Amino acid sequence: MKPMNILTTLCTIMCLATATLEAQTSQYSYISDRTFASPDELIGYDFRPAMREVPGELPEEIPVGKYSFGITRKNLYVEGPSIQGVYSVNNINTTEYGFIMMLMNARDPTIQGHLKIVVDPIGQVEGLIFKRSNKDKEVIFFLRIIPKEVEEAEAAYFTHKGEKKIKNIDSLWTGVHIRPFLRVFHNMGGIQQRILPSDSVYLNFYEITTIEEKKSITEKLSKKKKKKKGKKEAALVDQEEYADVAPPTAADPEAQKAARAALLAKAQGIPADSAIVKVAPKSQEEILGMQFDNVTGDTLQAVEELTAVVPADSVTDVQTDSLLAMLNEEVAVVDSSAVDQAKLKITTNYYIDLNSFMRFDDGSSEMQHRTYQVNGIVERENTNARPGGDRWQWELNLHKQPNAYVYLDEKFRVNSVVIDGQKFYMRGQ
Repeated sequence: MKPMNILTTLCTIMCLATATLEAQTSQYSYISDRTFASPDELIGYDFRPAMREVPGELPEEIPVGKYSFGITRKNLYVEGPSIQGVYSVNNINTTEYGFIMMLMNARDPTIQGHLKIVVDPIGQVEGLIFKRSNKDKEVIFFLRIIPKEVEEAEAAYFTHKGEKKIKNIDSLWTGVHIRPFLRVFHNMGGIQQRILPSDSVYLNFYEITTIEEKKSITEKLSKKKKKKKGKKEAALVDQEEYADVAPPTAADPEAQKAARAALLAKAQGIPADSAIVKVAPKSQEEILGMQFDNVTGDTLQAVEELTAVVPADSVTDVQTDSLLAMLNEEVAVVDSSAVDQAKLKITTNYYIDLNSFMRFDDGSSEMQHRTYQVNGIVERENTNARPGGDRWQWELNLHKQPNAYVYLDEKFRVNSVVIDGQKFYMRGQ
């Protein structure tokens, strides 16, 4: 393989990885794109400056993507005439003007230089100063101030840091919609990608509640009884169904009560010393308003059934009498209104949608839409977090997938979301 092909392959691995997004060359890196508080935050970022200046010469405008500086933990990948190459990063240090990377050419160790990263008072990068080797001059690359029309369009499109406030976990599932500004591919070595509106990247958090009517005991019996051959024969069939429940006698009230409880327990499929009595909700709003109970350290109950467990001796006559009618010789249609009044099964499922237009290194692209089901959630607090930092962490247990995380500040405003091997940041971070 020729040296140029090796270099091209290495740059492709850095900027794209295997089957990943291609580097976005349709837009410069703007000063306001993000802030950097530590050297680690530079890892995976790709700077695309807008102007180049050599001391003693006139500055020149740079076409988008003509020069770029991609940073990984071990290497600096440089694109551009006369400076293109892969440079090993010996170390990254903090300085009074920002950061400095000490470099060595990966193919020629005698070529050593540096990359100075100049930041403003809030950590936004204003420019890069690159020196290829000790024999070369420093070349200054300036990042561009974001054009007003681009800033206005993006401000209206993306979710800003501090914009999305979620007062509690219940509120997360009321249709929260997030359009992140930047994402880091942790599953691809920490490559950072500035998201464009055309990428259609968004996250939706929502719930779906279904209400269905459960089959009553009467309906189950009616299916088993296809035709009635005679009162006595039908009675025997039903008695065989509940063969271990002795019919009560009027001379023994306590035995009658115990038999009623046992029969109800048998019908509901639970131990004979307790019975489940369905409890009807007061209103439809009460059903639809069911949310999580306790979020801290607990697992969500994805299926909520309106039931209550009561002692067997407290089962009322009106409930058991209708069931005992099944043992009567007549085997008439059971009047089970007291039992059937709340035969509703309420299922609430919680989901996250991740949408993105993906561009791959083979030139292909596709719109991807993935849905993740959430089975549980745990809330944690970091009391040492700085103001505006990640004070709260909500860990979302995904069905058959690695867990997702939502990070919020002290006022429960969303800072970032981790899902599918990616960390999504809001605009202004």
